[in-house]
Amino acid sequence: MRRKTVLTLFLCGVMINAGFADLSDQLDQGLEYKKAGNYSQAETIYQDIITNNPQSHYAANAKINLARMYKKTGRYSEAETLYQQVLASETGANTAVEAQKHLAILYVATNRDSEAGLIVNELKTGFSGHIDLPGSLNGIARAYQRAGKEIQAKEIYQYIDSEYGGWFYAFAAHKKLVDMGVATETNAGASAAIEQLANKIPHVTNTDVVLPDIGEVLSDINRLVTNYAGYPYLPGIVYRAAQQYYVMASLLEVKGLGSEAEAYYQKAGSIYDVFVSEFSGSASQFPHLAGFAYDFAGSCYKQLGQYQKSIASYQKLANDCPGHPMAWNGLAMIGRNYKLMEKAGVISTTEAQINTKAVYEQLVSNYPDCKAAKMAGSWLNQYK
Repeated sequence: MRRKTVLTLFLCGVMINAGFADLSDQLDQGLEYKKAGNYSQAETIYQDIITNNPQSHYAANAKINLARMYKKTGRYSEAETLYQQVLASETGANTAVEAQKHLAILYVATNRDSEAGLIVNELKTGFSGHIDLPGSLNGIARAYQRAGKEIQAKEIYQYIDSEYGGWFYAFAAHKKLVDMGVATETNAGASAAIEQLANKIPHVTNTDVVLPDIGEVLSDINRLVTNYAGYPYLPGIVYRAAQQYYVMASLLEVKGLGSEAEAYYQKAGSIYDVFVSEFSGSASQFPHLAGFAYDFAGSCYKQLGQYQKSIASYQKLANDCPGHPMAWNGLAMIGRNYKLMEKAGVISTTEAQINTKAVYEQLVSNYPDCKAAKMAGSWLNQYK
């Protein structure tokens, strides 16, 4: 595995940035204080991050955590102010989706339903392809349910189920609709098995989370694939399982624990192998989910130095999901893989340049406004 890596990710609510490991530790400590009910200590840590690192993503994350704590303790006005500050800053789509979600939940809790509804509509229209949107909408729907507002909850669950088919959140939304009596479950056995596996694999937010034995998880997944082939929510639970091991690997890498990180990348890769082999045709049915699965599988294989597998996964993203929000990244990462293969002596410089030229030309032609277009264009001008 390549050890020298810079990561900036926001996966399942986890901010990862290799340049600020000390701030990550501070955020973790603040969360521990919050969980223990030591709100004054947690507030001190969050305010310190906000004051001393005002432009960092960690400051935005600290504001969100602090606002959630304020909401819990009834300091609604202060919570709203913090969320609005995050949304007014240029912290990127990841943080914006997270802040919008929690602001909507605050509005639901304080009976400001029209304002909550506006946020839901803004999320649907402004962030329709975002990886965190299904989970964020699910969180808002659950807030409506807790408040006894079944109509609004039902509308959001139905939207998730119809627009994000295959995702685990679509499965969760469908189960809610079944419980509400507005949908039916077509395969109770598959539903129960997926829920059992989901409960077995905790949501990873820090390196203290204990994930189950990978052999046991793979056995469960293979049993699901064998027994319930064709069940529409099956790809989502496989993707969700892989993501938890991937997030753990990323968090360990940020902490400088390279060998431990590599072990978890291997585990994640073994689950992505199942997704790629079993759901290779899922892009036509679940393009949003499949695109992200191919993207993260490619990243995982690249981290492990399995460059050909990485290229194949990124190529599936580019070929099968050309309209996906990360399709451009697939092409950019194919080029990156060729450079890494050249550096490792796997291919010659000439072969690397020929292959990179072809993929960068495709990138610039198909996605001229993407984040990597300028880099690819500069490279092409250099290697004419």
